[in-house]
Amino acid sequence: MSDRYDPVKEAVVTIVSLDTDAQTVAIEDYSRSARETYRQIAFHMCRTNNLPANRHLDDVIQIVATRDYELILEAIEDPTIFDRINRWTGYLHDESRNNVKSYVDTTAGAAPMTGMTNLNRRRRLLSSMRQSMIIDGHDSPTDTEVVEATNERLYRTRKDPAKSGLICTVDDFYLTVSPLEVVPDVATSGDLDSVIHSTEGAQIVAKAIEEATSESETFGVVLDCYFGELFGDGATGQIPQTADVAEMTGLTSRECTRLKRNGLLMMQRLMRGHYGITSEDWAAS
Repeated sequence: MSDRYDPVKEAVVTIVSLDTDAQTVAIEDYSRSARETYRQIAFHMCRTNNLPANRHLDDVIQIVATRDYELILEAIEDPTIFDRINRWTGYLHDESRNNVKSYVDTTAGAAPMTGMTNLNRRRRLLSSMRQSMIIDGHDSPTDTEVVEATNERLYRTRKDPAKSGLICTVDDFYLTVSPLEVVPDVATSGDLDSVIHSTEGAQIVAKAIEEATSESETFGVVLDCYFGELFGDGATGQIPQTADVAEMTGLTSRECTRLKRNGLLMMQRLMRGHYGITSEDWAAS
């Protein structure tokens, strides 16, 4: 086998060689099998463009997938394109850059986020509200009660929540995961601010992600998804649910939970080492 052999490129070459009817089916099969490739490219694009993955990954995956479809159609029109390509994945990565850059310059900067990204935002709002209701003494709020309370708060605190795609429904609990994980087991930035300043918190999170990445890129990516938006400009102050992180990273919920737990232990160690903060300080807060 040649060092230049690329199974992804060969799959596209096979698609191009088929008749029109067969191409349609083959492209659909190929696109489904390429989801992990799209995810990996999108993760890299998010990191290189400073896009928080837990807000933008789904949109960037769609950008990459759409560009791949366009490139396949171009190859069908002009098969000589394969003479200029060594690896299809690298070609797709390069060809997706301008599309992602346009997204960064327009949609990611100003316009409301769409699709799965908005769904994930609504889930976080619902999860936060359920936690607040439980803290306030409501032992077992129903999904409907959580939705009504969340929307009531949105209309009180936001100018036009409907325009932003944030109005919640009971369906949001079950669109892709059932049921939604609704018992957050880690603190939000508000809780952290009672112990350390947000600037210090941001430094701890950044240091933890750096250390985690040095151990394993996967470890670093998972911590970035969980804690990357707790502090700083544009911070949501919310930690995504494990189901969302698993969907973003392609890992199992069990593996995400394990890495999150290790990350929390790492941050506790860093806070103790840098600021002398102990578990007793957390309990007292």
